[in-house]
Amino acid sequence: MSPERLVPIPHTHRSDWPGSSFVEPLALDREVALTAWLPARPGGELDLAAVYALAQMPPAQRRYAQRKELARATGAADDDVAALRAYCERSGIRVAGSYWRSLELAAPIGRLVEAFGATVASFADADGTRFRHRSGSLHAPAAVARAMRGLFGLHQWPRSHKLGALQRHLTPLSARDVEQRYAFPDGDGAGQTIGVVQFRGEFRGDDFDRCLQSQNATAEHPIVKRVDDAAVRHEIETTKDLEAALDVQIVAALAPRARIVIYEAPDDERGFLDAARTAIFDEEFRPSILSISYGWPERLWTPVVLTLLDELFAAASLLGISVFCSSGDHGARRCAGLVPVRSRVRRNDDRCKYRFNRRIRVERKRRRVQRAFRRAAVAGARLARRSRRRRASRARLHRISRGHRAGDRRNQCGRAALGGADGTHQSAAWG
Repeated sequence: MSPERLVPIPHTHRSDWPGSSFVEPLALDREVALTAWLPARPGGELDLAAVYALAQMPPAQRRYAQRKELARATGAADDDVAALRAYCERSGIRVAGSYWRSLELAAPIGRLVEAFGATVASFADADGTRFRHRSGSLHAPAAVARAMRGLFGLHQWPRSHKLGALQRHLTPLSARDVEQRYAFPDGDGAGQTIGVVQFRGEFRGDDFDRCLQSQNATAEHPIVKRVDDAAVRHEIETTKDLEAALDVQIVAALAPRARIVIYEAPDDERGFLDAARTAIFDEEFRPSILSISYGWPERLWTPVVLTLLDELFAAASLLGISVFCSSGDHGARRCAGLVPVRSRVRRNDDRCKYRFNRRIRVERKRRRVQRAFRRAAVAGARLARRSRRRRASRARLHRISRGHRAGDRRNQCGRAALGGADGTHQSAAWG
Protein backbone atom coordinates (compact mmCIF):
# COMPACT_ATOMS: atom_id res chain seq x y z
CA MET A 1 0.00 0.00 0.00
CA SER A 2 1.52 3.30 -1.10
CA PRO A 3 1.80 6.07 1.51
CA GLU A 4 -0.98 8.64 1.51
CA ARG A 5 -0.23 12.01 -0.05
CA LEU A 6 -0.17 14.73 2.60
CA VAL A 7 -1.26 18.34 2.08
CA PRO A 8 -0.74 21.31 4.42
CA ILE A 9 -3.42 21.94 7.05
CA PRO A 10 -4.41 25.61 6.65
CA HIS A 11 -3.29 28.18 9.23
CA THR A 12 -0.96 25.80 11.10
CA HIS A 13 2.33 27.30 9.96
CA ARG A 14 4.78 28.27 12.68
CA SER A 15 7.97 30.29 12.36
CA ASP A 16 11.05 29.67 14.48
CA TRP A 17 10.76 30.97 18.03
CA PRO A 18 12.55 34.35 18.25
CA GLY A 19 16.08 34.06 19.56
CA SER A 20 16.05 30.25 19.54
CA SER A 21 18.28 27.85 17.67
CA PHE A 22 18.39 24.16 16.78
CA VAL A 23 20.16 21.91 19.29
CA GLU A 24 19.54 18.28 18.29
CA PRO A 25 16.91 15.92 16.89
CA LEU A 26 14.26 14.61 19.24
CA ALA A 27 14.07 11.11 20.66
CA LEU A 28 11.06 9.86 18.73
CA ASP A 29 10.09 6.93 20.94
CA ARG A 30 8.64 9.00 23.78
CA GLU A 31 4.87 8.68 24.24
CA VAL A 32 3.05 12.05 24.14
CA ALA A 33 -0.56 13.21 24.14
CA LEU A 34 -1.80 15.85 21.69
CA THR A 35 -5.13 17.56 21.06
CA ALA A 36 -6.61 17.77 17.57
CA TRP A 37 -9.24 20.47 17.00
CA LEU A 38 -11.99 20.07 14.42
CA PRO A 39 -14.40 22.52 12.77
CA ALA A 40 -18.01 22.92 13.87
CA ARG A 41 -20.72 20.70 12.46
CA PRO A 42 -22.77 22.23 9.59
CA GLY A 43 -25.07 24.82 11.12
CA GLY A 44 -23.20 24.59 14.42
CA GLU A 45 -21.27 27.82 14.16
CA LEU A 46 -21.51 30.06 17.21
CA ASP A 47 -24.00 32.91 16.85
CA LEU A 48 -21.81 36.01 17.11
CA ALA A 49 -24.82 38.26 16.58
CA ALA A 50 -26.31 36.79 19.77
CA VAL A 51 -23.01 37.42 21.57
CA TYR A 52 -23.04 41.09 20.59
CA ALA A 53 -26.75 41.39 21.42
CA LEU A 54 -26.11 40.02 24.92
CA ALA A 55 -23.38 42.59 25.45
CA GLN A 56 -25.89 45.39 24.78
CA MET A 57 -28.48 44.10 27.26
CA PRO A 58 -28.61 44.92 30.98
CA PRO A 59 -27.43 41.85 32.92
CA ALA A 60 -30.86 41.24 34.47
CA GLN A 61 -32.42 40.83 30.99
CA ARG A 62 -29.90 38.38 29.57
CA ARG A 63 -30.84 34.76 28.90
CA TYR A 64 -27.92 32.39 28.61
CA ALA A 65 -27.47 28.99 26.97
CA GLN A 66 -26.93 25.74 28.87
CA ARG A 67 -23.59 24.00 28.65
CA LYS A 68 -24.77 20.58 27.51
CA GLU A 69 -27.13 21.96 24.88
CA LEU A 70 -24.56 24.40 23.53
CA ALA A 71 -21.84 21.73 23.38
CA ARG A 72 -24.20 19.34 21.59
CA ALA A 73 -25.41 21.94 19.08
CA THR A 74 -22.00 23.43 18.25
CA GLY A 75 -19.70 20.40 18.48
CA ALA A 76 -17.72 18.75 15.71
CA ALA A 77 -19.40 16.97 12.80
CA ASP A 78 -19.67 13.19 13.12
CA ASP A 79 -18.16 12.70 9.65
CA ASP A 80 -15.08 14.76 10.57
CA VAL A 81 -14.62 12.82 13.80
CA ALA A 82 -14.95 9.53 11.92
CA ALA A 83 -12.44 10.60 9.25
CA LEU A 84 -9.84 11.58 11.85
CA ARG A 85 -10.43 8.43 13.91
CA ALA A 86 -9.99 6.23 10.84
CA TYR A 87 -6.75 7.98 9.86
CA CYS A 88 -5.39 7.67 13.41
CA GLU A 89 -6.23 3.96 13.42
CA ARG A 90 -4.37 3.46 10.12
CA SER A 91 -1.39 5.38 11.52
CA GLY A 92 -1.20 3.52 14.84
CA ILE A 93 -2.40 6.52 16.89
CA ARG A 94 -4.78 5.99 19.81
CA VAL A 95 -7.79 8.30 20.30
CA ALA A 96 -8.00 8.77 24.08
CA GLY A 97 -11.06 10.98 24.31
CA SER A 98 -13.44 13.41 22.63
CA TYR A 99 -14.40 16.82 24.03
CA TRP A 100 -16.62 19.33 22.18
CA ARG A 101 -14.65 20.07 18.97
CA SER A 102 -11.47 18.25 19.94
CA LEU A 103 -9.99 14.76 20.13
CA GLU A 104 -7.15 13.69 22.40
CA LEU A 105 -4.54 11.62 20.56
CA ALA A 106 -1.72 9.54 22.07
CA ALA A 107 1.23 7.80 20.42
CA PRO A 108 5.02 7.87 20.27
CA ILE A 109 6.09 11.27 19.05
CA GLY A 110 7.80 9.81 15.99
CA ARG A 111 4.55 8.24 14.81
CA LEU A 112 2.68 11.54 15.29
CA VAL A 113 5.37 13.49 13.44
CA GLU A 114 5.20 11.06 10.53
CA ALA A 115 1.39 10.98 10.40
CA PHE A 116 1.00 14.76 10.42
CA GLY A 117 4.10 15.80 8.50
CA ALA A 118 5.50 17.90 11.33
CA THR A 119 8.99 19.35 11.64
CA VAL A 120 9.95 18.95 15.31
CA ALA A 121 13.32 19.21 17.03
CA SER A 122 14.97 20.22 20.28
CA PHE A 123 15.70 23.97 20.36
CA ALA A 124 17.25 26.30 22.93
CA ASP A 125 16.36 29.92 23.64
CA ALA A 126 18.85 32.73 24.18
CA ASP A 127 19.39 31.63 27.81
CA GLY A 128 20.13 28.04 26.82
CA THR A 129 16.79 26.65 28.03
CA ARG A 130 15.80 23.68 25.88
CA PHE A 131 12.28 23.05 24.65
CA ARG A 132 10.44 21.05 22.00
CA HIS A 133 10.02 23.19 18.93
CA ARG A 134 7.76 22.78 15.90
CA SER A 135 8.14 24.86 12.74
CA GLY A 136 6.47 24.93 9.34
CA SER A 137 2.97 23.62 8.66
CA LEU A 138 1.23 20.45 9.72
CA HIS A 139 0.15 18.00 6.98
CA ALA A 140 -2.48 15.32 6.52
CA PRO A 141 -4.35 13.59 3.68
CA ALA A 142 -6.71 15.98 1.91
CA ALA A 143 -9.88 14.48 3.44
CA VAL A 144 -8.37 14.65 6.94
CA ALA A 145 -6.91 18.13 6.42
CA ARG A 146 -10.41 19.40 5.63
CA ALA A 147 -11.65 17.82 8.87
CA MET A 148 -8.96 19.39 11.09
CA ARG A 149 -8.22 22.85 12.44
CA GLY A 150 -4.90 21.96 14.02
CA LEU A 151 -2.92 19.61 16.24
CA PHE A 152 -1.47 21.02 19.45
CA GLY A 153 1.13 19.80 21.92
CA LEU A 154 4.07 19.19 19.62
CA HIS A 155 5.35 22.72 20.17
CA GLN A 156 6.17 23.82 23.69
CA TRP A 157 6.88 27.32 24.91
CA PRO A 158 10.23 27.94 26.63
CA ARG A 159 10.06 27.33 30.36
CA SER A 160 9.93 30.24 32.77
CA HIS A 161 13.04 31.35 34.57
CA LYS A 162 13.82 30.29 38.10
CA LEU A 163 12.36 32.63 40.67
CA GLY A 164 15.03 34.48 42.61
CA ALA A 165 14.82 36.13 46.00
CA LEU A 166 11.96 38.60 46.24
CA GLN A 167 12.37 41.97 47.89
CA ARG A 168 9.60 44.33 48.91
CA HIS A 169 10.09 47.85 47.58
CA LEU A 170 6.65 49.22 48.42
CA THR A 171 4.00 48.54 51.03
CA PRO A 172 1.34 46.44 49.30
CA LEU A 173 -2.28 47.50 49.22
CA SER A 174 -4.76 45.65 51.36
CA ALA A 175 -7.93 44.19 49.91
CA ARG A 176 -9.90 46.95 51.62
CA ASP A 177 -7.71 49.59 49.94
CA VAL A 178 -8.35 48.05 46.54
CA GLU A 179 -12.10 47.89 47.18
CA GLN A 180 -12.20 51.56 48.15
CA ARG A 181 -10.00 52.80 45.32
CA TYR A 182 -12.00 50.96 42.68
CA ALA A 183 -15.35 51.62 44.39
CA PHE A 184 -16.29 47.94 44.35
CA PRO A 185 -19.89 47.22 45.36
CA ASP A 186 -20.55 45.49 48.66
CA GLY A 187 -20.32 41.71 48.46
CA ASP A 188 -18.17 38.76 49.43
CA GLY A 189 -18.64 36.52 46.38
CA ALA A 190 -21.10 34.17 48.04
CA GLY A 191 -22.78 31.86 45.52
CA GLN A 192 -20.21 32.53 42.78
CA THR A 193 -17.64 30.15 41.30
CA ILE A 194 -14.48 31.79 39.99
CA GLY A 195 -12.26 29.81 37.65
CA VAL A 196 -8.56 30.67 37.55
CA VAL A 197 -6.53 29.25 34.65
CA GLN A 198 -2.91 28.62 35.58
CA PHE A 199 -0.04 27.29 33.50
CA ARG A 200 2.69 25.34 35.27
CA GLY A 201 1.99 27.17 38.50
CA GLU A 202 1.80 25.41 41.85
CA PHE A 203 -0.81 26.20 44.49
CA ARG A 204 0.71 26.33 47.97
CA GLY A 205 -1.80 26.19 50.79
CA ASP A 206 0.54 27.53 53.48
CA ASP A 207 1.39 30.61 51.44
CA PHE A 208 -2.33 31.10 50.70
CA ASP A 209 -3.17 30.98 54.43
CA ARG A 210 -0.43 33.46 55.36
CA CYS A 211 -1.64 35.93 52.74
CA LEU A 212 -5.26 35.82 53.87
CA GLN A 213 -4.21 36.11 57.49
CA SER A 214 -2.33 39.30 56.66
CA GLN A 215 -5.47 40.57 54.89
CA ASN A 216 -7.69 39.70 57.88
CA ALA A 217 -9.75 37.45 55.62
CA THR A 218 -10.83 33.82 55.77
CA ALA A 219 -11.51 31.68 52.70
CA GLU A 220 -11.65 28.03 51.76
CA HIS A 221 -8.74 26.56 49.84
CA PRO A 222 -9.29 26.51 46.07
CA ILE A 223 -10.19 23.33 44.24
CA VAL A 224 -7.37 22.24 41.89
CA LYS A 225 -8.46 20.56 38.66
CA ARG A 226 -5.78 19.13 36.37
CA VAL A 227 -5.98 19.59 32.61
CA ASP A 228 -3.91 17.52 30.14
CA ASP A 229 -2.29 15.67 33.02
CA ALA A 230 -0.53 18.86 34.14
CA ALA A 231 2.08 18.56 36.87
CA VAL A 232 0.86 20.24 40.05
CA ARG A 233 4.13 19.80 41.97
CA HIS A 234 7.66 20.78 40.99
CA GLU A 235 10.87 21.53 42.84
CA ILE A 236 12.04 24.75 41.17
CA GLU A 237 9.88 27.82 41.73
CA THR A 238 9.39 30.03 38.67
CA THR A 239 7.57 33.23 37.82
CA LYS A 240 4.55 31.04 36.97
CA ASP A 241 4.29 30.12 40.66
CA LEU A 242 4.38 33.79 41.60
CA GLU A 243 1.69 34.57 39.04
CA ALA A 244 -0.44 31.68 40.31
CA ALA A 245 -0.17 32.84 43.91
CA LEU A 246 -1.07 36.43 43.01
CA ASP A 247 -4.16 35.41 41.03
CA VAL A 248 -5.66 33.14 43.67
CA GLN A 249 -4.78 35.23 46.71
CA ILE A 250 -6.18 38.46 45.26
CA VAL A 251 -9.43 36.70 44.29
CA ALA A 252 -9.77 35.11 47.74
CA ALA A 253 -9.05 38.37 49.58
CA LEU A 254 -11.62 40.34 47.56
CA ALA A 255 -14.28 37.58 47.38
CA PRO A 256 -13.60 35.33 50.40
CA ARG A 257 -16.89 33.40 50.18
CA ALA A 258 -16.63 32.57 46.48
CA ARG A 259 -15.67 29.07 45.40
CA ILE A 260 -12.35 29.17 43.53
CA VAL A 261 -11.43 26.47 41.02
CA ILE A 262 -7.87 26.38 39.67
CA TYR A 263 -7.50 24.80 36.23
CA GLU A 264 -3.88 23.64 36.14
CA ALA A 265 -2.60 23.13 32.59
CA PRO A 266 0.74 22.83 30.77
CA ASP A 267 2.14 26.16 29.58
CA ASP A 268 1.76 25.63 25.85
CA GLU A 269 -0.89 26.14 23.19
CA ARG A 270 -2.50 22.80 23.90
CA GLY A 271 -2.75 23.60 27.61
CA PHE A 272 -4.18 27.06 26.94
CA LEU A 273 -6.90 25.79 24.61
CA ASP A 274 -7.80 22.73 26.66
CA ALA A 275 -7.89 24.67 29.94
CA ALA A 276 -10.23 27.30 28.48
CA ARG A 277 -12.45 24.59 26.99
CA THR A 278 -12.50 22.59 30.24
CA ALA A 279 -13.42 25.61 32.35
CA ILE A 280 -16.08 26.94 29.97
CA PHE A 281 -17.86 23.58 29.58
CA ASP A 282 -17.28 22.42 33.17
CA GLU A 283 -20.59 20.87 34.26
CA GLU A 284 -19.23 19.96 37.69
CA PHE A 285 -18.22 23.40 39.00
CA ARG A 286 -19.88 25.70 36.42
CA PRO A 287 -17.73 28.83 36.87
CA SER A 288 -19.36 32.17 36.11
CA ILE A 289 -16.04 34.05 36.03
CA LEU A 290 -12.80 32.98 34.35
CA SER A 291 -9.47 34.67 35.07
CA ILE A 292 -6.53 34.17 32.68
CA SER A 293 -3.49 36.15 33.75
CA TYR A 294 -1.17 34.85 31.08
CA GLY A 295 -0.45 35.21 27.38
CA TRP A 296 2.03 35.70 24.56
CA PRO A 297 2.21 38.19 21.68
CA GLU A 298 0.08 36.90 18.82
CA ARG A 299 3.03 36.42 16.47
CA LEU A 300 4.25 33.61 18.76
CA TRP A 301 1.06 31.56 18.37
CA THR A 302 -0.03 29.22 15.62
CA PRO A 303 -2.45 31.41 13.61
CA VAL A 304 -5.43 29.06 13.95
CA VAL A 305 -5.21 29.26 17.77
CA LEU A 306 -6.37 32.86 17.65
CA THR A 307 -9.57 31.84 15.88
CA LEU A 308 -10.12 28.91 18.25
CA LEU A 309 -9.79 31.18 21.28
CA ASP A 310 -12.27 33.60 19.72
CA GLU A 311 -14.74 30.75 19.41
CA LEU A 312 -14.16 29.56 22.97
CA PHE A 313 -14.69 33.00 24.42
CA ALA A 314 -17.78 33.52 22.26
CA ALA A 315 -19.14 30.31 23.78
CA ALA A 316 -18.30 31.69 27.22
CA SER A 317 -20.34 34.81 26.46
CA LEU A 318 -23.34 32.72 25.39
CA LEU A 319 -23.07 30.77 28.66
CA GLY A 320 -22.85 33.93 30.79
CA ILE A 321 -19.19 33.51 31.76
CA SER A 322 -17.20 36.71 32.22
CA VAL A 323 -13.64 36.17 30.97
CA PHE A 324 -10.86 38.44 32.22
CA CYS A 325 -7.53 38.30 30.39
CA SER A 326 -4.22 39.97 30.96
CA SER A 327 -3.03 42.64 28.55
CA GLY A 328 0.64 42.09 29.32
CA ASP A 329 3.12 43.65 31.71
CA HIS A 330 4.48 45.91 28.97
CA GLY A 331 1.17 47.18 27.57
CA ALA A 332 -0.03 47.34 24.00
CA ARG A 333 2.55 49.90 22.91
CA ARG A 334 5.31 47.29 22.85
CA CYS A 335 3.04 44.56 21.46
CA ALA A 336 4.21 42.26 24.22
CA GLY A 337 2.11 39.94 26.35
CA LEU A 338 -1.13 40.45 24.45
CA VAL A 339 -3.79 37.87 24.96
CA PRO A 340 -4.60 36.39 21.54
CA VAL A 341 -8.27 37.30 21.34
CA ARG A 342 -9.40 39.10 18.19
CA SER A 343 -12.86 40.06 19.45
CA ARG A 344 -11.65 42.41 22.20
CA VAL A 345 -7.95 43.02 21.78
CA ARG A 346 -5.41 42.81 18.99
CA ARG A 347 -6.00 40.11 16.40
CA ASN A 348 -2.39 39.35 15.67
CA ASP A 349 1.02 40.91 15.86
CA ASP A 350 0.78 42.45 12.41
CA ARG A 351 -2.49 44.15 13.28
CA CYS A 352 -1.04 45.18 16.59
CA LYS A 353 1.84 46.80 14.76
CA TYR A 354 -0.63 48.34 12.32
CA ARG A 355 -2.76 49.75 15.11
CA PHE A 356 0.31 50.93 16.98
CA ASN A 357 1.62 52.61 13.82
CA ARG A 358 -1.81 54.04 13.16
CA ARG A 359 -1.85 55.38 16.71
CA ILE A 360 1.54 56.94 16.07
CA ARG A 361 0.24 58.47 12.84
CA VAL A 362 -2.83 59.83 14.60
CA GLU A 363 -0.68 61.19 17.40
CA ARG A 364 1.68 62.83 14.93
CA LYS A 365 -1.25 64.30 13.02
CA ARG A 366 -2.73 65.60 16.27
CA ARG A 367 0.56 67.21 17.15
CA ARG A 368 0.87 68.72 13.67
CA VAL A 369 -2.63 70.16 14.00
CA GLN A 370 -1.78 71.50 17.45
CA ARG A 371 1.40 73.08 16.09
CA ALA A 372 -0.58 74.55 13.20
CA PHE A 373 -3.11 75.99 15.63
CA ARG A 374 -0.33 77.40 17.78
CA ARG A 375 1.34 78.91 14.74
CA ALA A 376 -2.00 80.32 13.62
CA ALA A 377 -2.62 81.70 17.09
CA VAL A 378 0.84 83.25 17.18
CA ALA A 379 0.39 84.65 13.69
CA GLY A 380 -3.05 85.97 14.65
CA ALA A 381 -1.64 87.60 17.74
CA ARG A 382 1.10 89.19 15.64
CA LEU A 383 -1.46 90.46 13.14
CA ALA A 384 -3.57 91.80 15.98
CA ARG A 385 -0.57 93.58 17.46
CA ARG A 386 0.33 94.96 14.06
CA SER A 387 -3.25 96.07 13.53
CA ARG A 388 -3.31 97.76 16.93
CA ARG A 389 0.00 99.45 16.16
CA ARG A 390 -1.33 100.59 12.78
CA ARG A 391 -4.50 101.95 14.37
CA ALA A 392 -2.44 103.67 17.05
CA SER A 393 -0.10 105.09 14.40
CA ARG A 394 -3.03 106.29 12.31
CA ALA A 395 -4.60 107.84 15.39
CA ARG A 396 -1.36 109.68 16.16
CA LEU A 397 -1.07 110.81 12.55
CA HIS A 398 -4.68 111.91 12.64
CA ARG A 399 -4.09 113.88 15.85
CA ILE A 400 -0.95 115.40 14.43
CA SER A 401 -2.75 116.26 11.21
CA ARG A 402 -5.59 117.86 13.13
CA GLY A 403 -3.05 119.78 15.19
CA HIS A 404 -1.40 121.04 12.04
CA ARG A 405 -4.70 122.12 10.54
CA ALA A 406 -5.69 123.85 13.74
CA GLY A 407 -2.28 125.52 13.88
CA ASP A 408 -2.68 126.75 10.29
CA ARG A 409 -6.04 128.27 11.11
CA ARG A 410 -4.60 129.96 14.20
CA ASN A 411 -1.69 131.26 12.16
CA GLN A 412 -4.02 132.67 9.52
CA CYS A 413 -6.11 134.39 12.17
CA GLY A 414 -2.97 135.73 13.79
CA ARG A 415 -1.67 137.19 10.58
CA ALA A 416 -5.01 138.83 9.86
CA ALA A 417 -5.08 140.36 13.30
CA LEU A 418 -1.56 141.69 12.82
CA GLY A 419 -2.42 143.40 9.51
CA GLY A 420 -0.84 141.05 7.18
CA ALA A 421 -1.45 141.05 3.46
CA ASP A 422 -4.74 139.26 3.86
CA GLY A 423 -5.78 141.65 6.61
CA THR A 424 -5.01 144.71 4.50
CA HIS A 425 -7.14 143.39 1.70
CA GLN A 426 -9.99 142.59 4.04
CA SER A 427 -9.75 146.05 5.72
CA ALA A 428 -9.94 147.72 2.32
CA ALA A 429 -12.94 145.68 1.47
CA TRP A 430 -14.64 146.72 4.69
CA GLY A 431 -13.78 150.27 3.80
